[in-house]
Amino acid sequence: MVRKRLLVVEDYQQLRELIATVLQEVGGYAVETASDGTVAERLIAEQRFDLVILDISVPGRMGGHDIASLARTRLGCPILFITGRDLALADCADLMQPQDRFLRKPFKMDVLLAEVGALLQVDAPKTLNAPKRSRVRASRSKRSPTRVSQ
Repeated sequence: MVRKRLLVVEDYQQLRELIATVLQEVGGYAVETASDGTVAERLIAEQRFDLVILDISVPGRMGGHDIASLARTRLGCPILFITGRDLALADCADLMQPQDRFLRKPFKMDVLLAEVGALLQVDAPKTLNAPKRSRVRASRSKRSPTRVSQ
């Protein structure tokens, strides 16, 4: 099965890295990241993506509106808009098309996975709290499952 390719465009480094890690390790997606519109523009020109996760307030020569327009023209894929700013929420509503979705920051990572799965029409992972398989027998291990938090 071919892994779905995602582009995460988010200027806040810790959130960008968390989103990418969760999407790769829990969701099983191939993920590229961009910290600004200039990097996103280059990646969209050079690669194919099945979904763009876009902070509408991303800095750079090309802002969120431009990146959304470029992604639609070049990739024809859905966009998951994310923002924490009230004014940007109105901007997202103006840009959204029927195949797109919106998440307001802060959001839980399981909600992100569910939205991504819905946009890509794939089954989202059941839970983020499931312990990873290990070769140590369960009776010997007293570790608690780890949680992904924001």
